[in-house]
Amino acid sequence: MVDQAPLEPNTKYTVYETDAAGNQVPRSEAYTDGDGNVTHVTNVTPEDPGAPAVDPNENVDLTRPDPGVTHKVELGFDEPHIFTGEPHTGGDEGMAPAATRFDPPPDATPVRWPGTYDVGADGPFSARQDLPPNSRIEVRGPDGKLHGVFWTDANRQVTHVRTWYGDREHGYNPELGDSNRTVKKWGVPRPDTHYLVEPHDRFQTADPNPPLDPPDAARTGDFGDNGVEPGTFLFHTDDRGQTDTASGRPEYDTPHSDEEQRNDAVQKKVGHIGKGTGEYPGGRFDGGHIFPHEGRGPGERINYFPQWSPTNRGNSGTGLLPSDTWRQSFESLLEQRHTRNPDVTIERIDFFPEPNDPRITPEVVHTRWTETDNSQNPPVTTTHYRSYHNLDPSQRGGGGTTPPASSPPGGTAPPA
Repeated sequence: MVDQAPLEPNTKYTVYETDAAGNQVPRSEAYTDGDGNVTHVTNVTPEDPGAPAVDPNENVDLTRPDPGVTHKVELGFDEPHIFTGEPHTGGDEGMAPAATRFDPPPDATPVRWPGTYDVGADGPFSARQDLPPNSRIEVRGPDGKLHGVFWTDANRQVTHVRTWYGDREHGYNPELGDSNRTVKKWGVPRPDTHYLVEPHDRFQTADPNPPLDPPDAARTGDFGDNGVEPGTFLFHTDDRGQTDTASGRPEYDTPHSDEEQRNDAVQKKVGHIGKGTGEYPGGRFDGGHIFPHEGRGPGERINYFPQWSPTNRGNSGTGLLPSDTWRQSFESLLEQRHTRNPDVTIERIDFFPEPNDPRITPEVVHTRWTETDNSQNPPVTTTHYRSYHNLDPSQRGGGGTTPPASSPPGGTAPPA
């Protein structure tokens, strides 16, 4: 729609598609500014549930979002996906923004922590209170290999952590919550903190001069220039240390088994949070992976959230078909899209649960992914969207509030 010209200024347009039966089906609504440029786009959701509709994930106005245009993607939940499209380095098309980025201060004072640091004996480095302010601190483990890079603010608090994640054979990283005991004793993951985590076999290097600052792609959230390698994940935590946004590039082509990433004790404990006091007693919850273990998602605490069991396991539930579950329509689907067609690259997965304060367990979880089909010339990048209920219908309360979006100029307002 954005590519069509000329368009009338301050105008609402409805775009139609012809379905297999020859019907004209409304696909999108677009709004222009005083110069005739499209500023806002949303899909059309029929009032009659039985009326023909265009799947938002097959709507080119949404799957190929244009830079600078505000998009509203209605999936039938209280909260739509609302974002402004951003440029993509892989081509002229745009993409949705990353859920989070890793952008520590570039002018932080470089510091090499004296000697080595034994995280197993001394606890997570990120929990220390005696760190220099406004610094980028390089920390080495007892074996001389890089353990992590930590950025502090003026109050000596760690704000950004770049470190490794483990697996069953290697062991897990205490910085990210390797065990329930570490989580409770040290308060990790740390609250209000950004994390960039990479596989231990890539990050823990003995190189005396490795790159310590993050790649530019992690700062911008545009993984399309290959500046972020597969198996790299970005997390941000809320004031309780629970991940509230995450973006990452999965690694499906790996010799590591899927089960190698699992951390059974931590996963089980997170599932118990969902049905604990102050949460949803009587509910059925698992410790759900934010990034799937098939894509080498970390096994540490930072990568789990309390997830409604039927959608996590791909089973039927009240008002839920297996095909609509998180397991089948997201985790398994992405792995299949890549393994069945190696030319399809899953560039980035984004995760953002709706806030459900004071509870930790989200009522609704949103995710989207960006993929590139390299079999086409030039390669085509598309964005896809999912939203999931995370509670049994008997425990749902109606959700929160829609994130704000700017209104089109000239008095043409998109539907709320």
